[in-house]
Amino acid sequence: IINPFIVTGKIAPEYFCDRVSESARLVKSITNGNNLVVISPRRMGKTGLIQFCYDKPEIGKEYYTFFIDILHTSSLREFTYLLGREIYETLLPRSRKMATLFIQTIKSISGKFGFDPITNLPTFNVELGDMLDEIFQYLSHADKPCIVAIDEFQQIAKYPEKNIEALLRTHIQRSENSHFIFAGSERHMMQEMFASAARPFYHSADMLELKAIPAEIYIPFIVGHFERRNRSIAAIDVEKVY
Repeated sequence: IINPFIVTGKIAPEYFCDRVSESARLVKSITNGNNLVVISPRRMGKTGLIQFCYDKPEIGKEYYTFFIDILHTSSLREFTYLLGREIYETLLPRSRKMATLFIQTIKSISGKFGFDPITNLPTFNVELGDMLDEIFQYLSHADKPCIVAIDEFQQIAKYPEKNIEALLRTHIQRSENSHFIFAGSERHMMQEMFASAARPFYHSADMLELKAIPAEIYIPFIVGHFERRNRSIAAIDVEKVY
């Protein structure tokens, strides 16, 4: 028996419920050259929505797509490491040319890119210097436009380094070949970062707030999955499932 209600990992399109207007807005915003802020409580579906949109032909075939979750990072160094590793590991199987260019572009690395001899998977075990400039330079010279999604973006406000928001805003503003999705679960912090005139990211992105999927949409979705497996569910129970 396979549980159709996916709670971990990537959600297949047939198990992705609703978010029709939200996904259309995300795709339209990004393909029109804008950056986007996605705000919602944790476990409300930010990651699933972004990955769902990444798989749409107008994005998946036209862009390089990257996704990092920085919730557990505590410094700019860790942020930079995650971003660099995601770019390398994503591009290697898709474009060896771009992966090679990425390695050549990163001038401040004192380490080694390569393959794990046991798993044959790409490795990114490096000593990082200040490679943020090189990463953004690489994105600017990619042979396809890039989309970078940063989950729990409000975490950068907790880093010990000063002026992180201004630093990232400068890099992002200069990235003509890249678009960014800033996702966050701490509503007040995210709104303060993007809606306060005193903050570097003020009015730099469209805003999208995710709310719970309405019961009148989600309940038929639940019932339908039960019926497709020749099972039934009582009305009182389906409300509990919702």
